[in-house]
Amino acid sequence: MPQSRHRHKHPHHHQAAPAQQPRAAKTVRRSVVAIMIIFIGLLGTGVALLSTGNDPIWLLTGALAGGIAGYFIGRGMDRVATRNK
Repeated sequence: MPQSRHRHKHPHHHQAAPAQQPRAAKTVRRSVVAIMIIFIGLLGTGVALLSTGNDPIWLLTGALAGGIAGYFIGRGMDRVATRNK
């Protein structure tokens, strides 16, 4: 005999909820900001070394400018990575 579509089933007819599987270890997501600060800072130091020679003030200025640029580049990369996740 057909069953009515509007009637609710008895509680013992419901399927049991599937057992939860154990979770895998949480992966550590590292920030790319620190890596980009170091990488672009070294790149800025290299550019300053090639353009001005061995002047420590310009080398420090190149490293600072590269570090600041690396911070903003790395922060933008983190934002894009979280948006596409």
